[in-house]
Amino acid sequence: MLVYSYLYSVPYIVLMFLFFLLALQESNKNSHKYIIYMFDLFLFTLFFGTANYIGPDVFSYNDLFDLTPSLFELHISDIEFVEPGYLTFVSLVKTIWNNFHFFVFVSTLIDAILLLHIFKRFSPNVSLSFVVLIVMSLFLEISLYRNMKAILIFLLGMQYIQQQKLWKYMLVLLLACSFHLSAFLFFSLYFFLNRNCFWMFIVLFVLGLVVYIGNFDVSSSLIVHLPLGDKYLTYLNSIHGEPLNFSMGTVERICMAVLILCIYRKHLNSIKHLLFFNSFMCYFFLSFFFWDIGIVAARGSMLFQYSYWFIIPILLYNYNFHVKILFMSAFLSFSILKLSSATKGIIYRYESCLMYNVSSRYERSSIIESYQDIRIKLFLNKLDKGVTHNFENALWYSKGDVIFLADQDDVWLPNKIKELRDFLIQGNYDIVTGNCALTDSGLNITQAMFYVEQSPLDKTIWGNWIKNIWLGSCMAFRRKVLEATLPFPDKVVAHDLWIALYGQIHFKCGYYPKVLQLYRRHDNTVSFAGRKSTNKLSYRINYRLYLAYWLIMRSLIRK
Repeated sequence: MLVYSYLYSVPYIVLMFLFFLLALQESNKNSHKYIIYMFDLFLFTLFFGTANYIGPDVFSYNDLFDLTPSLFELHISDIEFVEPGYLTFVSLVKTIWNNFHFFVFVSTLIDAILLLHIFKRFSPNVSLSFVVLIVMSLFLEISLYRNMKAILIFLLGMQYIQQQKLWKYMLVLLLACSFHLSAFLFFSLYFFLNRNCFWMFIVLFVLGLVVYIGNFDVSSSLIVHLPLGDKYLTYLNSIHGEPLNFSMGTVERICMAVLILCIYRKHLNSIKHLLFFNSFMCYFFLSFFFWDIGIVAARGSMLFQYSYWFIIPILLYNYNFHVKILFMSAFLSFSILKLSSATKGIIYRYESCLMYNVSSRYERSSIIESYQDIRIKLFLNKLDKGVTHNFENALWYSKGDVIFLADQDDVWLPNKIKELRDFLIQGNYDIVTGNCALTDSGLNITQAMFYVEQSPLDKTIWGNWIKNIWLGSCMAFRRKVLEATLPFPDKVVAHDLWIALYGQIHFKCGYYPKVLQLYRRHDNTVSFAGRKSTNKLSYRINYRLYLAYWLIMRSLIRK
């Protein structure tokens, strides 16, 4: 199967054109808009709500869903690194049905209803706004569930900027922050978003171009002096801190800014339009002034991508018929290029979970069977078991004397199995671990060695119980270790930690310092390898007490 193919982009382009046809029909004064709106709602929900694992972060959200308790079991200590509003939402849906595909469908349906309501309030053409969202903000809908909810809640509260009702606006933003803390950036918008910022826009536009074209490191020079400077210095020293390169998006942002400035003063009497013109000004500011810190420019400006959803329909309705045709032709051409570029990777290969059992599973089984390797065994779970207990299920089926754990997105170097197995056998060890290099989602190395100053064996069992540095995907162990650790305790979150701690107590452990694999990290990965845990202190204490209890109980009954 091809890793990159423009065929993967076809479903998204088809979806865009379907919404565009609805937009054309909606522009007809005699059209039945209510019926068109229902088609918008149905089409959006059907496509995204039934999508089967598309995008780079969906598996992290799946893991988070598995770790979240139902509403009746939810406790304040369960609020880990995830905001309480999102956690409660996940828990509520999980209480109704413990199925991740059902959660995605409900989440998408809520997004679609909110978008329809917001577009009807602010956009001159609802269906066209859906088109722009698909083209400009596809990543938000399929990969960033928390961010999307926070943005939509903010947009619901935008009416209070129009009405200048501060306390109501603040309450809405507090709710938005409970889904994603980045929504705190919206607080300051209350004081200028509805005002005439034409000259401020021009100044920021000119200065932004000067900073970007001149390669002035303005933001990185200033940010290190802020209280959070150390955190951003870490980004600067990683792939996340690399500057944004010149691209088609750079040209598009400049052209859009020019178009807005050309009509800005014609819309001074429309506060509704100023809200989004000024929002784009924020988008432009973050993109160009923070160009030298890629993660800030990309993730910060992403919060203001919503401005496109409304500005393009506004621009379209500002021109006469011939200019509209020219504008829409240019926009559609740009949209095809953008979608083709953004979705050509295999992680965006679209399939609906409605066809999953008869298509996806069969296809994956066929791919595995095509290797014709008797060492490869495929076992399909009938029920969703969660991350840890999926590993447990696979381990129950294992038959080898030496067992390796693997993460599906890591890359093993050619000699990993031989070198680690030889080290285990020749050293008469029961559990061994090797070293790895950390990479980003594109396999660009961000840290040459994970174990630099100390390995898991340089720490006592007590030390790893307090702050664990074992990595399951770097481990190998004998069958007797597996037999001693199965079955896993019901609420154990990290299978590797359970095996490693129990093994460190009862078995001989060894460390092989050579880098044997590339350990891939995504932005929303649930685990914390290579960075500090953001779990609440109460959760960490409760979890470690639970681990200690089961380590003691299993040790007492050990044969």
